[in-house]
Amino acid sequence: MKRLLFGLGFLGLLIFGIGLGLTRLYFVVTAENGIGAVESVSARNDSCGSRRNKRACTEFTASVAFKAKDGRPANLSMSAGSTDGHNMSVTHADLKVGSTVALLYRASDPNNALPNSLSDIWGGSLISICMSFFCLIPALRRR
Repeated sequence: MKRLLFGLGFLGLLIFGIGLGLTRLYFVVTAENGIGAVESVSARNDSCGSRRNKRACTEFTASVAFKAKDGRPANLSMSAGSTDGHNMSVTHADLKVGSTVALLYRASDPNNALPNSLSDIWGGSLISICMSFFCLIPALRRR
């Protein structure tokens, strides 16, 4: 029974990962390239780490503005990193006001842009596919 459940988990995660990868591939092929500028960086206190290793941290969010190819203004909110400790200054953020960010966006909906980085575009599908193979190992294990 366990082998069946792990096998189904493998198939489910694999199908999800491939589906997400195909939608991202379509997005990348049809997307426009753009460059945005960080307009502001905000900070909020949070808890970071795993369940066993929780620690106080400050998470940073950057507001990125850019113009679509047709001249329409658009915005993107994205992670600007985190640092240990509460109430940390935005000077600890990975992105600073005025920094530039490479973006991909759909011409029809520029406000749903993505940073043009490997992890932002392909991370979800790669993680899902890798997790599916971790389900496959117990499913194939002989007793």
